[in-house]
Amino acid sequence: MLPPNDYNYPVVQYLGSIFSLQDLRDEEVVQNSLLLKLKDSVLDKIVEYVPLKDRILKLRPVCRRLSSSVKRSVKSVEFLRDELDYCDDVKISFFLALYGKTVEHMNYDLFRSCSLREYTQWSWRQSVISSVTRCRQLKQLDILICCRHRLRDMDLQVIFKQCAELEVLRMDASFINGRCFANAPETLRKVELECCQTFTRQAFVAMCSRLSRLTTLHVSLLQTIDDYAIKKSAT
Repeated sequence: MLPPNDYNYPVVQYLGSIFSLQDLRDEEVVQNSLLLKLKDSVLDKIVEYVPLKDRILKLRPVCRRLSSSVKRSVKSVEFLRDELDYCDDVKISFFLALYGKTVEHMNYDLFRSCSLREYTQWSWRQSVISSVTRCRQLKQLDILICCRHRLRDMDLQVIFKQCAELEVLRMDASFINGRCFANAPETLRKVELECCQTFTRQAFVAMCSRLSRLTTLHVSLLQTIDDYAIKKSAT
């Protein structure tokens, strides 16, 4: 059926002669999708397979049900893989203000290495701290591959205080002497520390004594290690 050649013919009247205008409502069409008839747990698993950027920009605006599913599905954030490395601190803060409550894993490998802007040691560290501390349910933190900058003991103290449920820590410890682990969450069960040249024997022994749930410990270039430290860490 073609519309009349009269340009004054109302479009609404023409559309109404074909099908009900009620059928044009996006909400009605979307809610009839078989995908949205799945249980929340199943839908969330499917949504998790969509790349994070597409989830936020394309999937979330479709309807309220998908928006809720997207919010629940944001459990892991890898800045380089998820193309968030190009975002400034304001945008990252806004993103984590919306989704940080469900994030359990954050990966900062090569964080800010692709940015055209040059970040100082202080600004890089503040970016990491401010974003990590917005994720109170964080279980795993990876900062293992760093291009130029590294965290310090004082930075980890802030992170440990805010992320009390941390279970896995993987990081470059080039500028860590280990005193921060005196306040580390006792929930830590896996610790991987690379380049531990500045780590002290006393801090190493104290860390092992405090972390009673520790099942995996990997350290490299730990120059202060000796029989005494190994014996104390094993008891």
